[in-house]
Amino acid sequence: MKTPLSTVGRQAGFTLLELMVTVAVATILLAIAVPSFQDVIRRNRLAAATNDFLASIYYTRSEAVKEDKRAIMCASSNGSTCTGSWADGWIVVVDSNQNDEVNETDKLVLVREAPPSGISIEGKTKIAYMPSGRVASFGHGTITIGASGHTKKIIISTSGRPRVEDG
Repeated sequence: MKTPLSTVGRQAGFTLLELMVTVAVATILLAIAVPSFQDVIRRNRLAAATNDFLASIYYTRSEAVKEDKRAIMCASSNGSTCTGSWADGWIVVVDSNQNDEVNETDKLVLVREAPPSGISIEGKTKIAYMPSGRVASFGHGTITIGASGHTKKIIISTSGRPRVEDG
């Protein structure tokens, strides 16, 4: 039978040296992993912004076909008119009077806020689809979405079909 005094010489646990080595190894691993993890986050933010913009293009096209009227997607700083740049946000409207302009008689069907900070969107600030699903005022064109040195391009063909390519 052991008494409490017989186990005094044997202690279980970690020494200070073992703990310091473990912390040093963990610090080195974090120093290597964090920069690559930040790059993954940047690429994911770029992919999310690209997918959001692409979904709005598809929605504009489907609204034009569904409503049998011209539909316009344009940059909008105030959420109701075609002003500003893509970085301010964008709207989608069904052009009720078919004048290729956004005004009070048109049906506002989608409002998107500005993309997250660090995301840039460059290109013509208006895309219009005809009821046939073909592009009206934009034609064959490219919109570039970028973040921290990485870019994606949304290329819209004259048939109206958008596709995404790496920058």
